[in-house]
Amino acid sequence: MYGGYIFPFFAAIYYWYPKMTGRRLNEKLGKLQFWLIAPSFTVMSLLMMRVGLLGMRRRIADYDPALGFDLYHVLMTAMAFLTALGVIVFFINLIYTRRKGQSATGNLWNSRSPEWQVPSPMPVHNYDRELEVVGEPYDYGLPGSRYVKFEGDK
Repeated sequence: MYGGYIFPFFAAIYYWYPKMTGRRLNEKLGKLQFWLIAPSFTVMSLLMMRVGLLGMRRRIADYDPALGFDLYHVLMTAMAFLTALGVIVFFINLIYTRRKGQSATGNLWNSRSPEWQVPSPMPVHNYDRELEVVGEPYDYGLPGSRYVKFEGDK
């Protein structure tokens, strides 16, 4: 569940936070968060699969120490704490950016989608002019390609 829902949630926050607030999240803290969460989560998941293959049942409160899972459980607990530390770094990043973050103006990701064609943070009434989608989805990287045309643009 964590890998399938939480990782994309973090990605969406990093992508949309500048549009919502007009401030860009700190890149160094973001990299620290990634390097805390991704490896620790991966190791923790692999260790859980390993003990499962060795016969550890799910959702039990106690297990027989003779099975030899103690080292695995200590390592999984350490990885879980590192994952939690990465989440704490994320919240620190949110707080830091809200107070002292770098201003984010314009189209940070060079996206052609309509929402990134207006200033950040988004105006109250989103688009002050009508827009029309004029591009094709697969000409994204072509020079001079255009995806959105606003009313009054040439």
